[in-house]
Amino acid sequence: MYPILFEIGNFSFRSYGLMIAIGTLVGYWVAYRNRSKIGLKDDDMLDLLLLLIVFGIIGAKVTYILTNNPLYYFSNPKEIISGSGLSFIGIVIFGLATCWFYALKKKINFFGLIDVFSTWFNDRLCNRKNWMFSEWMLLRTSYYFMDRISI
Repeated sequence: MYPILFEIGNFSFRSYGLMIAIGTLVGYWVAYRNRSKIGLKDDDMLDLLLLLIVFGIIGAKVTYILTNNPLYYFSNPKEIISGSGLSFIGIVIFGLATCWFYALKKKINFFGLIDVFSTWFNDRLCNRKNWMFSEWMLLRTSYYFMDRISI
């Protein structure tokens, strides 16, 4: 995979950012299709998407700073905004917290809100055909490694 897809001036488009953006759009599409299960309107889903994007970026940056020499960033505050570095786990943690507070504000079930995002993936990824495929891959890789280490 190419880390930098292309550059325009000093700005580079990275493949990691593209994958995060595609995942965000697919997640929104899945949640939008399943929104009626918990009684959310179109505007509610768009509000949640914007909150998740903003707090996801903030969480990614905060987690990156806290796990990568926070004293450096506290002594060089310009690097917090101008420097690079984001953490995916920060997106997940702050995203779940954002969903939690959003569910409290809208008085909906938090687990129902999270389930809206996961139902499509469970239906598509955990069907019988894919389970058989994953078991076949597990057996195949097990035999490959056993053959390599002479078991």
